This record gives sequence, structure tokens and C-alpha cells, in this order.
Amino acid sequence: MDHESGGCSNSRSDPAGDRETRGQGQARNIGDRGWNLGQTVGRGSLQARARWKTCAAMNKVDEIRALLAKCSDQQRREIFASLRETIPIHAFEASMNAKAEVILEALARAPDLTIRGIRGIVGEATFALEVARSLKGWRDVTPPGNHSYDTALGDAVGTVRVQVKMQRRKNFQPLLRRGAGVVEVQRTRSGMKDGAATRPYRFGEFDILAACMEPSHGRWNSFLYVPERWLFPRPENQKLVMILQPLPLESDSVWTDDFDEAVRRLRSGLARPNTAD
Repeated sequence: MDHESGGCSNSRSDPAGDRETRGQGQARNIGDRGWNLGQTVGRGSLQARARWKTCAAMNKVDEIRALLAKCSDQQRREIFASLRETIPIHAFEASMNAKAEVILEALARAPDLTIRGIRGIVGEATFALEVARSLKGWRDVTPPGNHSYDTALGDAVGTVRVQVKMQRRKNFQPLLRRGAGVVEVQRTRSGMKDGAATRPYRFGEFDILAACMEPSHGRWNSFLYVPERWLFPRPENQKLVMILQPLPLESDSVWTDDFDEAVRRLRSGLARPNTAD
């Protein structure tokens, strides 16, 4: 133990004779100074012991990792199975009363429509947990409950409501039309309220659409953003957002991969730039 630096020493490289000599010297010093046992167990001694225990635990973990590296794949799987008996992967296992392996197997057996819904949820979670948390100057202000948007972010100016959707796939490949992608902008659930369908989005229900580009970019944290008012309306009802929106594969004058730029465009009040779409 390096008491001055608080580091971890390797006892195997510390000869026993040196440890004995050092211990005898420390005992003589203690006797010369007239310290008693109660005085030696002070704050510094307790801290040193705590550091020693931490170092010992770290060394043990390193030893286990070294042993695992020498194991075969089958042996590591057996060890992992043993650990899984007492260590859950996620709290969702408890709420579902099923192990993660069973839940994943159920998803693997699910039909395409179910997987589409799951992919959408993964996209929403990726934006909330990875992308939104990395944005400087923004904080998550999403209120509890169900809303027409997925995440609400606040900055010094105000709140921006973000709806997250996935780039569409077809036959497990990105759906492309004339070289552009497609994003479906409607609710997954259907229903009626006051005689009107609840599946369509009405303009004003969110502020920015975030399209997850994982199908084309191969990364869940890759998004393109556009102000909601720049989306195309439905020809039969200008108050409703058109279902299938054209989506570039990279940033352009309408869509951007920079969230702050999307907010600037939103708050500028400018109309959608003229494009060939």
C-alpha cells in the first residue's frame, strides 16, 4: 500500500522479508512515540484500510477477468447463465415477470407489424436517452401522461415539443422513392373522437419532427429534423399532416441533422423553402 499516494501495490512483487522488516520498523516507531492501540486506529488508518479493501477488490476483479479470457465460449456462457440466476439485466424483467432472454425471444417471433412498433419505441428512447441528454442548453421538461409528442425540451427561450418517427422500411430495406426516403407521420393507434379520426396529426400538435435514420445510416442516434409547419398537409384537409412525407438521406435546406438549427428555423417564422419535393 502506498499510503502517500493512496495507490494499490502488488503484494506479489513485495518480498516477505521487506514486509516483515518494514512492519518491525513501524512497530519500533510506534513504541518510541508512545502510541497506544486506540491512537493508531484513527481517521487516517481507517481511510487506509478502506483504500486497501478497494484495491484488493479491484485486484480480484482483474484476476477473474484474466481467468475468463482463458475460458472457452461455452465455459463463459455457463458462467454467464449462473450469474443470470441472481442478476437481472433490466427492471422491465420484473414488471413483465419474465427474463430478458424470454422477452427478446418473443420479439424475435413477433410479426413485422409488431417489430415496426418496437423499432419506433427504440427510436423514441434513443432520442430521449442519448440525443436529448447530449444537447447543450436543453433540459427535458416532458410532463407525465400521453401527449401528441414524445419529448418536450426547454431552453432559455421556451419549450419545443418533439415527435419522433422512423424512416420507413419495406422488405427489411429502407423505403426509397426517387432517391429519397419516406417517414410516416401518423399515430400507430386508430380511433374516433367527436366523429373525427384520431390517427392523423393536426398541425399545431408538436413543433419539430425528428426522423430516425437508422434504416439508411445504420445508427440509432442519427436523426434529421424539420419544423412541423414545414411538413406537407394532406390534399383533402390542409389542417392535417400528410401521412408519407419525403425525407432526404442527408441534411438540406428543409431537413437538418442539427437540432439547434431546426429550432432556429422553427422560431424564425420563415416559410418552408421551395424545393423540388
